[in-house]
Amino acid sequence: MARRRARWIGGIAGGLVLLVVLAAVLLPLLVPREKLRTMAEERAREMTGGEVSLGELSLSVFPRLKLVLGESEIRVDREGLRSAGQQPGPLLAAEATLEKLEVDLALLPLLRQQFEFGEVRLIRPRASVTTEPPAAAPDDTVSAPSGPGQPSGSGGGAGVGLALAAVEVRDGELTWTEEGTGRRVTVLGWQQDMAAPSLGALMQRLQRLGGMELPPDDHGGAASLELETTVASVTLTGFSETAIPPLQDLRLRGSLAVPAAADRADVAIAELAIGEFGLTADVVWTRDRVEVAALELTGAEAVTMSGRAAVTLPPARGPLTIDLDGRADLSGVLALAAPWMPAGEAGARPLPELSGTTELELTVDLAGAPVLSDAAAWQEAWDAGLDGHAEARVMGGPLRIEAAQLDQPVDVASVTLVSDLTSSRGRTRARLQGLEHPAARGDASIELTLPPAAGPLMVEASLAGDLARVMTTAQAVMPPRAPEAAPMPEVQGQFTASFGADLATAPSLADTAAWQAAWRDGLDGTVSLAAQATKLRLVVPQLGEPLTVARVDLTSDLRSPRGRSKLTATTIRHPILGGDGTVTVIPEAAGGATDVTLELDRLDLDALAEIARAQKEGGSEQARRLTLVPTARADASAGKPAVGELIPPDLAVDLDARVDEMRFLKAAYTSVEASGTLRERVIEVPSLSARLGSGRVDGSATIDYASDPYGRATWQANVQDAPASALLSPYAPDLAAIWTGALRADLTGSCDLSDPEAIRNSLTLEGDVAGTDGRIDLRDSLGGISQYLGSRQDLLRVVYDGVDQHLKIRDGKAHIEGLRVQGKETDWTGEGWISLDGRIDMGLHVKLPAGFTPDLGDLSFVAEGLRDEDGRIGLDLRLTGPSAKPKVSLDLDPAEMLQKEGLRESLEEEVKKGLGGLLDRLGGK
Repeated sequence: MARRRARWIGGIAGGLVLLVVLAAVLLPLLVPREKLRTMAEERAREMTGGEVSLGELSLSVFPRLKLVLGESEIRVDREGLRSAGQQPGPLLAAEATLEKLEVDLALLPLLRQQFEFGEVRLIRPRASVTTEPPAAAPDDTVSAPSGPGQPSGSGGGAGVGLALAAVEVRDGELTWTEEGTGRRVTVLGWQQDMAAPSLGALMQRLQRLGGMELPPDDHGGAASLELETTVASVTLTGFSETAIPPLQDLRLRGSLAVPAAADRADVAIAELAIGEFGLTADVVWTRDRVEVAALELTGAEAVTMSGRAAVTLPPARGPLTIDLDGRADLSGVLALAAPWMPAGEAGARPLPELSGTTELELTVDLAGAPVLSDAAAWQEAWDAGLDGHAEARVMGGPLRIEAAQLDQPVDVASVTLVSDLTSSRGRTRARLQGLEHPAARGDASIELTLPPAAGPLMVEASLAGDLARVMTTAQAVMPPRAPEAAPMPEVQGQFTASFGADLATAPSLADTAAWQAAWRDGLDGTVSLAAQATKLRLVVPQLGEPLTVARVDLTSDLRSPRGRSKLTATTIRHPILGGDGTVTVIPEAAGGATDVTLELDRLDLDALAEIARAQKEGGSEQARRLTLVPTARADASAGKPAVGELIPPDLAVDLDARVDEMRFLKAAYTSVEASGTLRERVIEVPSLSARLGSGRVDGSATIDYASDPYGRATWQANVQDAPASALLSPYAPDLAAIWTGALRADLTGSCDLSDPEAIRNSLTLEGDVAGTDGRIDLRDSLGGISQYLGSRQDLLRVVYDGVDQHLKIRDGKAHIEGLRVQGKETDWTGEGWISLDGRIDMGLHVKLPAGFTPDLGDLSFVAEGLRDEDGRIGLDLRLTGPSAKPKVSLDLDPAEMLQKEGLRESLEEEVKKGLGGLLDRLGGK
C-alpha cells in the first residue's frame, strides 16, 4: 500500500514537472508577443497622440512569469495630446525613454490578452518635460478620460489590472524646463523600491478615500505600502539671480496603510532627508484632513524643530493648525546657509559671524484657510487678513556678533522677535537688549510691517559709550585713507545717542524707490536722532592745543529733505576761542540755510591767522598733509588748501554771533555782535557792532572766497569814542602807544586774507579820524626837541581839545593828511607817513604858547622873528627813522624867513658879525 502511494505521489510530481516544462516551452510560443507589442503601441498612440516606439517584447517563465520590454521611447506634444482628447495644461512637450522594463504577469489574464501586473522594474528611465510659465499656460490639466466610478486598470478588452506587489526604479533621470524663463530642474540618480501586498487594492482604497464611489475590495485587512527612494542630486537653475547649490543625497523612507473601511490612511515617514536636513513624522489622512503628529525636523546640529500640524485637503477650504517649537544654533545655521548666499564682490569684507542659541516657535490656528495649492487665494486672504491667529516667535541670548570690521565682538544679552503672520499688515516686533562692545552699549527695539506691505513703523534705539573707542572702531570700518591725507582728529569723551521713528504709514522696507519718494514728500510721523557728548576733548594737530567742550547736543529731524538738524556746543575752551555755539542746518529743500549762532567768551582771529600761516608754509608734517584739492593761486604752497576751496559752492549759512572778547589785528574788541550770510562762497555781514575799549564800532563787512579762494575782505566801519591806543594799534602801534583819548572815525578798507603778511601788504584803508579831550605823550618819540623847551618840558605832553586827520593806508604805509591837533597850549599840524613795519617820515608844525620863547641857542634871535600876531612862535619839525624813536630836526626855510622884515634886519646884523654856517643851521642841517 505504501509502495503504491509512493508511486502515485511520484507520478503526480512527475506530471507537475512535465507540465512546468511544457509551460516553459509552450507558453512563450502561445503568447502573441508581436501582436501584444503592436497593440500596446497603438493604444499608447491613441491615448497620447504622440510618437511611440516600443522595443522587443519577450516572455520568460522561470523563475517567474515575466514580460520584458527592450529599449522604448515615447514623444508627445501639446497638439498631439489635444487631438487625442487630452487636456495638456501648461505642457508643451515631453519625451521618455527606458533601457528595459521588467513586469511580473498573471498567467490566465495574459492568455486572455489582458495585463495584470505584479512586480515592475524600470531600468534607466529618462524623462524630459517642457512647460509654459504659469501666467501663459491654458486653464486645463493633463487627464485621461475614465468612466464614472471606474478605477484605473479595470474594464474589459486589453485592460490593465493593477495588482502590483513591488515597483523598482534603477538609475532614473528626470528633467523639467519652463520655456522662456530659464528655469530648469534636473533629477539624477533616482533609485526606488516600493513593496505592497496588493498595489491594486491599495489604489482602490485610496480612490475611495478620495471620494470615488467604488465597491469594497476583496482584500481583507489593511492595504499597505513600504517605500524607499533615494536621489543623488537635484539641480535648480534660473530660480534666482545667484546660483542655487545642487541638493545632494535626497532620501525618503516610509510606509502607508489604509484599512478595509478606507476611511483613513496612516503614513509613517521614517526618513525624509535632504543633505544634512532630516524630517520624521506620523501622518493621519482622512477624506478631508491631514493631521501631522510627532513631527521632528533637524538640520545637522544647527536646527531642531518638533510639533504638529493639521490642514484641510484640496479642493475644500478649512481649518489649518500648526504648532512647532525648537532651537537653532546660529553659527551652525550660517554654515548651512553659506552655500546658498550670493557671492560677494571681489575685495568685499566677509559677512559677520553669529554665534549663540535661539528658541523658535511657530503657531497657526486659522478657522478657514484657503486651499494650500491656491497661491492666489492665499495672497487675497493674506491681504484681507486671515481668520485666526498666526505668529512666529524667536527668543535667544546671549548672542555674539563678530565681524572683520570690528576690533572686538558685539555681545547681545537677549533678543526677542515676535511676528504677526495673519496678514500683509501684520506687525513684527524685535527687541535687542544689552548690546555690549568695548566702545558702546545700548538697547534697540523695532516694530514694523512685514514686506511687501506698507504700514506703521516704530523704532527706538539707544546707545552710550566711549568716543575714543568708537572712533577707533569707525576707522576700521571706513575705507583706507590716502597716505597724504591729514590724520583723523583724536576724540575723547563719553556719549549717548537715541534714534526714534513713529510713522503712521511707512513704505515696505524692501521698496527703496517708495521710501525715496515718501521721504521727498515728507514721512507721515516723526523720525528723529538725538545725541549728547560730554567732556569732549578734540586733538587736531593743526590747532595746536586740544579743544575741549563740556557738552555737545545734536538733534536731527529725518522725516524729509526739509528736516532740520541742530548742534549745540556748551563751554568751548581753546586758546583761539571759548564759549558756546549752536548750528542749525536747514536743508536747501526747505528753502533755508545753515543757521549758526555763537555765544563766545573770546575769539582770537590773530591766532587763527598764525595757524593758517604755519599751514601755508608747511611748517609741520601734519600741515603738509592738508592738501585736499589743487589751489588756484600760483604762489600758494601745496601744503595748504585755500579756505574757499573747502567751502561747498552750494552751502548756505545764516550767521548770528555774539562774542564777549575778540582779537583782530592786535585790537581787542568786546561785546561783539554780528549777523550775516554765506552764499556761493561769499560771506556778507551787513550788521556788525562791538565795543572797542570804552568806544563802539558799527559797520559791515564782506569776505569773498568766490573770486579769491584765499578770501578778500572789504569793510566799512563807524567808530565812536574808541580809545586811540586800541584804534591805532593795528596800523601805527608806536603812535597808539603814546596817544590817550577817545577817537571817532569813518573808515573803509580791504585786504587779502591768505596770511598775516598778505594782510599787511594788501591792506588799504581810508577815512577821517577825529577826537576831543585827549593827550599825546611825545617825550620819548620827540625827545630831540626837549633842548629847545627849557623849563617847559611839559609841552611834550600835548593835551588837546580836538584832533582830526585824514588817514590812508596803502602799500604798507599809513599816510596822514591834514593832521590838526588843537592843544591846550600848543597846536600841531602835519603830514607824512608811518609804515606798518615801524618807519616814519613826517613833517610837523607846532605853535608854542603865547609869550614863550624856545631856547634856540645861536638862533635865539630867530625866535622873535617867528612870533605871530598872537605872540606865538611856530616851529617846523621833521621826523624820520624808526617810528618808536625817530630822528627830530628843525625844518626852517631861509627863503621864507627872509620875507619877514624884522627878521631880515636881524639876519643882516648877524651876518656882519660873521656867524658862519648860519644858513645851514636855518635849514636844519
